[in-house]
Amino acid sequence: MSPTSINIISLALAIGSLILSTAAVFFSYQARFWKRIFSSDNEPENLEEIVQLIAEKLSRLKSSQKQTAQELEQLTQTMRSAIRYSALKRFDSQADDGGNLSFTLALLNGNQTGNIITSLHGRQHNRIYCKQIIEGQPIHQLSQEEQDVLIDALTNQRIK
Repeated sequence: MSPTSINIISLALAIGSLILSTAAVFFSYQARFWKRIFSSDNEPENLEEIVQLIAEKLSRLKSSQKQTAQELEQLTQTMRSAIRYSALKRFDSQADDGGNLSFTLALLNGNQTGNIITSLHGRQHNRIYCKQIIEGQPIHQLSQEEQDVLIDALTNQRIK
């Protein structure tokens, strides 16, 4: 090979390299342009930023999990004091007017503590009694209807 042909080949390779490098710069510029358009500004650029972002998200997740656990405990405490057991029974109080106008209502919280309210309806009068229940046990003597409604409330465990 002559020195002139080697120079021509070298020149062609240099020009080809220059064209390829110019094309690479142009396409990388276009890629950066499209990346700026379609990506947000706070996306990590390298592995270190990605790891740091993941660590921050894990920290926030742990904090959120602790807060959720505290709120769940508060709700559990609240639910223990809310009405959870209830039952209603209508009956005839054997008064002279007839009909099922009398009733007994049991309202108990999650600790099975609450009240039984009984209304005895008669033609001339209406009497209302309230008897306290503590942990499923009555403090006062219960009538048959009150015993029935207490058992129904504690076994059904739903509001009627």
